[in-house]
Amino acid sequence: MIQIFLLHDDGRRSPLDLNEGTRIQLEIFNPIFDDELTRTTFSFPFTIPLTPRNRKLLGFADVLYAHDTRQTPGQWNVDLYDAGVPQFRGVLKRRKVRPGTLECNFQAGENSLADQLKNLRLRDLTFEEGDLIFSEEPDSRYNQDEIKAAMKTMTQSFWPQSRVAFPTLYNYNFCDHPHYQGYINYYTADGQFQNSSSTVIQRDRQTPMPYTREVIAAIGRTMNWEFTGSGLVQSRVLLSILYSNYDWGFYNNTTEGSYNATEGRGAMIRYLKNRVGLGPLLPDLSAADFLNALRRYFFLAIFWDSLNRKAEILDLEALIENKNYEDWTERASPQFEAEEPEYREGFTLQVQQDSSDALARDLDFTGMNDKGVTQNIHTEARPEAELDYIFCQPEMKYYRGAWIEADTDYAWEYFGPASQDVVHGNGKTSWPLMADTLPMEKRADWQNPARSLLIPHADQPGRSDIRPERNEASLRFLLYWGMQPDSEGNLYPLASGGHWTYNGINAQNLYLALYQGIEQGPYAQRGSTYLACLEQARRVTYRVRLNHNELAQLDMKKKKRINHVNYLINKVSVTLPLTEEATIEFRTVP
Repeated sequence: MIQIFLLHDDGRRSPLDLNEGTRIQLEIFNPIFDDELTRTTFSFPFTIPLTPRNRKLLGFADVLYAHDTRQTPGQWNVDLYDAGVPQFRGVLKRRKVRPGTLECNFQAGENSLADQLKNLRLRDLTFEEGDLIFSEEPDSRYNQDEIKAAMKTMTQSFWPQSRVAFPTLYNYNFCDHPHYQGYINYYTADGQFQNSSSTVIQRDRQTPMPYTREVIAAIGRTMNWEFTGSGLVQSRVLLSILYSNYDWGFYNNTTEGSYNATEGRGAMIRYLKNRVGLGPLLPDLSAADFLNALRRYFFLAIFWDSLNRKAEILDLEALIENKNYEDWTERASPQFEAEEPEYREGFTLQVQQDSSDALARDLDFTGMNDKGVTQNIHTEARPEAELDYIFCQPEMKYYRGAWIEADTDYAWEYFGPASQDVVHGNGKTSWPLMADTLPMEKRADWQNPARSLLIPHADQPGRSDIRPERNEASLRFLLYWGMQPDSEGNLYPLASGGHWTYNGINAQNLYLALYQGIEQGPYAQRGSTYLACLEQARRVTYRVRLNHNELAQLDMKKKKRINHVNYLINKVSVTLPLTEEATIEFRTVP
């Protein structure tokens, strides 16, 4: 017998009246193969009688108000039981109202959170204490040492000790102040963030860049869910930060069109103390879009446990390569139905370039690949078109053009690896990655030209005291490598889409990058195994014996073996009350 218990905010549970013979048809999808993060467990519509008891418990959800039915409840937290065994915790959603009946459907897992995830904006997130603040109130509102000390402390540690990083970047278009030199979080050779004298104040800007783990934790805090799992502790995710074009002191302008350095820095301290939260540093995305992009870019799966309010993030390659399995040969029927692989023509992984970044936009020189650009690009003559950058197809790298020898010769110097689409197999099926990273360049220190730094490069407006209007940046990740040596051996805060330091040494001895098109990137190291599995997988359907406890504890992460063939569950179709059997669609795996 099916039972549905309404969950009250105070912890009480109330059983709903159900029609005799009520049957609920459920479909349960495996997040490993969910390509949109929009479905896990849901039912087809069923009806609930509008008894006096149900009407009261459901808040008189059948009452229609003129022009607006949203004034009555349309969604309720519930537990779904079968034969006295708790099967799922989720939500009951109103679909239609008829005289005497309410047509609903049941959703669990991510489905039950869909509206909440879509409505929660990253801009609404906060740090755990509310703001990015110093441990103590500065002695003076003009205490610049307090600011620099706090920045330096955060720069020299990693998450969770630090919630943000302050890597040095170059973005000449960030601010159009005449003294601005193009640097963000400029770090001097003697180990200090830029000083704040009135003559230097506008030559660099400061932008905190939140750790990916901090954003995930903030989503969990806001939704009262806990994010766990081995995918969160893989180095690429742990070290990743979100690029931001937000200047944390942007309101320092005390007089329109002018800048007062002393008053401005005092304002900056007040701003840090009272107003800088996590949200303003983040792209304008929903939590659903962010988690989907995270899952796609880093090749992760998210398993939602509504009963315990836990979301487990796991590595897709590890799930595919896991050798453990349960033998289901005896519980599967002899009959089966097998389909041909649906993705046998491969995938095209599509990075999402930031359309507001002129550099990312203009670096897409796909059309030049057929114009004779070769491995000898270093000695190619200057192109007829006035191009500053060019893409070399054989090397999968970008080069920057520059005049040398007193503007008499033109040469190409290495700029950065290609952040571009990656073709797996024949590339027929689109695989949007929903994010990107930044190119890197070696740039001379504006104060000390003999010193050079390897830093990310962008070319897009920022929000600042000079340019306060909102200039949006899309979702782009960087790896924060901590303090690394520049050309002279001085340490500075390095963030990168790659794994190398200025001298080409693996940062922290980790062979990791964010560029999808290179061998250290997420696709080569984590995604190619998963996509190859999808490419070759056949969908095979069996009728399988399952009792109530087995259904409630069904492990979608573990392989099942039937007649010496390994499978992962793709979809379970089952009707409650359970008849000790379910239709299960599998995908073949190694």
